[in-house]
Amino acid sequence: MAAVTFSLGKNAKLYVGAGGAVSPSTEVKRVTNVNLNLTRDEIDISNRESPDVKVFLAGQADWELTFDLLSDEGATGPYKTISDAYHAGSAVNLKALSKASGNGIEGSFIITECSEDQPMDGVIKASVKAKPTIVDDTYLPKKVTAS
Repeated sequence: MAAVTFSLGKNAKLYVGAGGAVSPSTEVKRVTNVNLNLTRDEIDISNRESPDVKVFLAGQADWELTFDLLSDEGATGPYKTISDAYHAGSAVNLKALSKASGNGIEGSFIITECSEDQPMDGVIKASVKAKPTIVDDTYLPKKVTAS
């Protein structure tokens, strides 16, 4: 029987960098609840030959990266980079991996949501939603395979 290894979320990695053609290298350490939502359009190709069941083709992929980022009011760092990108409507490069050299995605992303939660009895955090974009045609959104 083959050994089974599970990956813990606390060992996953998120990296951020300026938009452009460079893979991001700054680790976002004060992040929680990272979600990588990968979906694909369904193209219905049902026809009279279909055996009384709908049949489909895979359409375009839709990627969405969401995460909660603990507030850091410093002059530099990932929180400022992401907040500035949201307010300017500019792109940042993001890479989300299952572990340091794991599977995931990377590319340029626009920040479509940066909602800040300010609870009376807790730490301030931003809920961030990012969608892929193209800033440089030599650096396209891509799947990352474990090395």
